[in-house]
Amino acid sequence: MKILPFSETLAHQGDLLADHLLRVAKEADISLGTASESLRMMSVLSGLCHDLGKATFYFQEWRLKNGKKEQLTHHSQLSALIFWWFSQGLECDDQTECFRIRLGGFVSVLRHHGNLKENWFDTLVRVRHGAKDSRILPRQLRSVDLDGMITWLSEQSSAFGIPWKPFSDMPVSPEDILDAIQKPNKIKLKKSMPRNSPDALRDMTAFLAGFGAILGADKIDTALGGERVTRAELLPNMVAEYKQRVFGGAGGEINDIRKNIASEVMTNLTNHSDAHHFTLTAPTGTGKTLTALDAVLALRSRLTEQNKSAGRIIYCLPFTSVIDQNHQVFSEVLKSGGLPDTQDILLKHHHLTDTFYRTARENESDADGAGQLLTESWQSEIVVTTFHQFLHTFFTGRNRNLKRAAQLAGSIVILDEVQAVPLRYWLAIRNLFLAVAESLDTRFILMTATRPLIYEPGKDAVELLNSHEKYFALLSRIHVECHHRDLTGLSEFAEKICSLYEAEPSPTLVIVNRRAAVKKIFEMIKTRFPKIPKHALSTDFTPLDRRKKIKDIRELLDDHLPVIVVSTQMVEAGVDISFPVVHRDLAPLDAVIQSAGRCNRHNGAEKGILHLWCLYDDTQERMEQQWQKVYDRCLIDATTEAVGDREVIAEKEFLELTDFYFKICRSRDIQIPVDEYLSEGNFEKVDRVFHLIEEGPPTISVFVIQNECDESLWERYLSLDDIESPFERQKEFLMFKFPFFERVVQVYGQGAYEYPIICIRPEHGFYNSETGFVALPEEESVV
Repeated sequence: MKILPFSETLAHQGDLLADHLLRVAKEADISLGTASESLRMMSVLSGLCHDLGKATFYFQEWRLKNGKKEQLTHHSQLSALIFWWFSQGLECDDQTECFRIRLGGFVSVLRHHGNLKENWFDTLVRVRHGAKDSRILPRQLRSVDLDGMITWLSEQSSAFGIPWKPFSDMPVSPEDILDAIQKPNKIKLKKSMPRNSPDALRDMTAFLAGFGAILGADKIDTALGGERVTRAELLPNMVAEYKQRVFGGAGGEINDIRKNIASEVMTNLTNHSDAHHFTLTAPTGTGKTLTALDAVLALRSRLTEQNKSAGRIIYCLPFTSVIDQNHQVFSEVLKSGGLPDTQDILLKHHHLTDTFYRTARENESDADGAGQLLTESWQSEIVVTTFHQFLHTFFTGRNRNLKRAAQLAGSIVILDEVQAVPLRYWLAIRNLFLAVAESLDTRFILMTATRPLIYEPGKDAVELLNSHEKYFALLSRIHVECHHRDLTGLSEFAEKICSLYEAEPSPTLVIVNRRAAVKKIFEMIKTRFPKIPKHALSTDFTPLDRRKKIKDIRELLDDHLPVIVVSTQMVEAGVDISFPVVHRDLAPLDAVIQSAGRCNRHNGAEKGILHLWCLYDDTQERMEQQWQKVYDRCLIDATTEAVGDREVIAEKEFLELTDFYFKICRSRDIQIPVDEYLSEGNFEKVDRVFHLIEEGPPTISVFVIQNECDESLWERYLSLDDIESPFERQKEFLMFKFPFFERVVQVYGQGAYEYPIICIRPEHGFYNSETGFVALPEEESVV
């Protein structure tokens, strides 16, 4: 068997292995920015070693030339064994830390094509046992130019400044490498394992970021053929210029409040730039989004000058339905600063995102390849994403999510309306943020109108608006009238709304907890007032139709027309609409306050009113309250206890009331220690218990065909069956995934259909423009 010189081996066709390894190591090093030296060493060494197993005769001749896959062409385990042998030469002041670098690097190399499932100890022991009796590994090692490989590794380690010294003058043999994995005894191994403590969580988040750095660098280098995504500059004064252009010298009390808040937040954030944890507590409608962006751009500029490394800005929101709005605002800000609308500068990422990726240098990556990779790994200066995507960057063992973990190093993370995260995870999230800040130099800003008790007040974080109590006291835009102590049937409720509207026609927003309730109330209002402008709004509409409806509603409001909107709670956070009258079915207090943010948002002349009800469906025999299938009882009980016997709640009372509410919630809710499972490396348990989106009844995906474009997309979806290769099929689907899912609704139901997604057409009565989805077809063939 011919042994190829290491310098001549290839990573991919036309790409020398040594060049690929070096590029990955460099990119991993750069992506970790200001992270610790230990993490840097782990990632650089992992990058240099991750594909060494490709240097075998079998990979070079069988896999690259003939495309033949078998055990002798596998490379990850062999690469990990070589890493383990080579890392014996690491020199560290702290031997325990050195051993952790070795363990973390070993797992990173071993699992860089798969998911993390077990802790480091179990992984190493399993590989050790497997290597002892392996017939494959010795054959692979005998087919590698080990001396050339080790010489190259020692040269590159020196070039990166990694303290490594040779520990043997003899040429390395296959037996040396196989013996090395058997050397550490189990006692020493266990002492080096992360334990259930804040330090263990810090070490684990550092490892995940280092692992993610290798994943991202390796995949991107392969996808772009050795090219790299260059970073773009952001101007710190873009928001100020945007505000001047759009709002000019607009006056009025609410605009004065917004200006004062923005000034105080900017001052406090820049004065405390060394801190890592912040809260921004301000009333709804006071411009928190632009205020936060303005302040973090200034902070980013300052930190870049200090660290010579620009951190990314990651803006997180609770729901996909509000991402478009915030992304659009940020896009307009960037345009006012003269920056192009490209994904390397501003990126939108959620599960339905169009993953086409374009850079300011006019490079383009299609959604079926590098575009998806660049999107999912957050290769952008500003990322607008969901809590789900952000928190699953660490609370997971999945390769797909972890490849963006390194982007958190040195970044500034804004979590808007963070109280939307289920209460049972608050303590775990607090501990995660503390650990990530320490391990990766990440800064967190928790932004809300209701100040949830995730950070411990006065201990964990700097409040960016110290005078927030003053602003809550100043505002008197709305008041809440409480009717929730008496149950009200949907029919009676609709009659009350109609009577109030008839007495004084005024734009009215009705927020209820169930999609079925939206339909029933809307139909009753439609019967009573057939000619007035009105809209139903819920997830029974396709995302495309929802966006159109919100646009229509805004236009009706701008024209001062007395529109009635009946919606689920999808409008309560982040949707910039304002009604003088809002009706809200009983919900947790923070959700009620968010709903109040859709009422007289811009401080009009007349005070707004939010009516709080407790509704039940009076068309059913069972008098079940509408909140019961949506919210936990403990949250509703805490709400009714906090509100007490108040008949009217003034806006200035909101802050004190929500503080009391959250204290009640924390005292009653059981926390799930996801952070402890993560620190132990129990990734399978983390995946089992961490669910931001609760699993409900089974659902069916329904594609709605309303025009020729929709029909064409459906035909394209059906034609995927003609593609035999699963990989090619998925690649083709990615080309139209975004517009396809823009036309899909998720509905409750079960059925044995030929396709995982079925289609319906409005002419068959299964979907209509007024209330959205109506019913599933009895047989798929009817469409």
